[in-house]
Amino acid sequence: MRDLANTKDRQKIDLVSQKNYSIPGIVLMENAARSCWEAITDFLSQKTRGQETGIVVIAGPGNNGGDGLSIARRAGYAGFPVIVVHCGEWKSDLARVQYEMLAASGFAFCDWKTNWAAAESAIKSADLVIDAMFGSGLSRSVGGDYLPIVSLINSVDRQQAFVISVDIPSGLFAGFNPQTDICVQADLTCAVSPADIALYTPAYRSYAGRIVHVDAGFPPSACDQYSGQHRLCEVMDKVLFETRLEATAYKNSRGHVAVYAGSVQWPGAAVLAAKAAGLGAAGRVSLMADEKIIPLLGTQLVSTVIGNNEGSLPPGATALLVGCGWGQEPGRRDLLRKLISQQKPMVLDADALIVMAELEEDIQQYSSIPLVMTPHPGELAIISGNTVKYVLENFAATLMEVAQKFNAVVVGKSHVTCVVHPQKGCFWVDGMTPALGTAGSGDILAGLIGAELAADGDPLRAALYGVLSHVEAGKKISKGPAELLLESLKDGLLINGSDIIDA
Repeated sequence: MRDLANTKDRQKIDLVSQKNYSIPGIVLMENAARSCWEAITDFLSQKTRGQETGIVVIAGPGNNGGDGLSIARRAGYAGFPVIVVHCGEWKSDLARVQYEMLAASGFAFCDWKTNWAAAESAIKSADLVIDAMFGSGLSRSVGGDYLPIVSLINSVDRQQAFVISVDIPSGLFAGFNPQTDICVQADLTCAVSPADIALYTPAYRSYAGRIVHVDAGFPPSACDQYSGQHRLCEVMDKVLFETRLEATAYKNSRGHVAVYAGSVQWPGAAVLAAKAAGLGAAGRVSLMADEKIIPLLGTQLVSTVIGNNEGSLPPGATALLVGCGWGQEPGRRDLLRKLISQQKPMVLDADALIVMAELEEDIQQYSSIPLVMTPHPGELAIISGNTVKYVLENFAATLMEVAQKFNAVVVGKSHVTCVVHPQKGCFWVDGMTPALGTAGSGDILAGLIGAELAADGDPLRAALYGVLSHVEAGKKISKGPAELLLESLKDGLLINGSDIIDA
């Protein structure tokens, strides 16, 4: 896992590193630039671009511009043709030092404020544009002389050239409004660790392109002071959250998940949720459904016990999954109230989340019960009383508000998923996996989380393992129906020797 941080905390880490650890700012800048250049050369090698690649570095007046100038120096020394386009002023002493080093080496410069035609020609003919105008310290919308240069960068033909941003796409900041503001659209962002949370906020994620994390050499203890509430989890971290099965485990010792799902309109949701649950850590799966669809479900499920969802629990159930494909059938509210009163660990998904809005007091009455909620942005907007736009721009804050209100682990689903624990903070998973954007994908995720929750009652572990397994399965397929995703998930969860603890 990697730490993420907000803009203010990132600035504090930088200052503390210099003041308390006596690391000169120029050293931190050189470290970041070197790490960025390594990431850039790796990117170019993947794109089969060599030293003939024409590079234009667009440098702003502050420290982000200084990073860009240092990168330009490395590119020039490595034999790449480099032009530095700048704004004609240096507000940062470090940026001025970098400029003087380049000038002493005879690098080519172009001031876009005094020679727009030359700047425009350089950018349009470049093979690689490196955006180093503004870092995450920006606190307002881009305007004035910078508006046309951002627009020019975004007009670059991406079939012929690439745009790489240093730390964060210039113009992007915590209060960015996609409807009225403008920022650079990057193909790759070299984010200095700990990276800015704004990069992973769903409303802004697409501006960054592929994100790679680079190292400025901040002392770990300095980072620990101001980070820890936001972490980035990657598929490789899945092993940290998997259930370790004893060699002597059997079906009754591994947990039993009861799935309350399906309706006449959406019977397939129940099938997908139950099948996904069968791939998890639980030893048993029961599907409780409306009487009308039980005969149909029986033809689709082999190892699942199917019963009527009148409200009684299957014997031995250790966790409940409620809501997949439920629809707005009569009696859902009363049934959910009954299930909540059983005080079992629970996953609430889809229509159960909408019904839940009418049962806040019931849920809060049993706030000690392990609870996982899995809303998409539309459902999260209803639960929180906000617009979808607000939710996407304030994802972590909205999820934390809901998590604390219901003392629940909340899985905010989007092209970036954020799993929030009311005390342990936010765990981001950078999905960006279009294969997961298909009908039934959410039912599969809910089923897997439900099975994991049934195994040990740990809602955060269950949610993170489910989300990471889901993303891993999605990345193995490019597109297709939920059934294909289910097969990919099955392949990824096949038990091997490492999953079992010897007796």
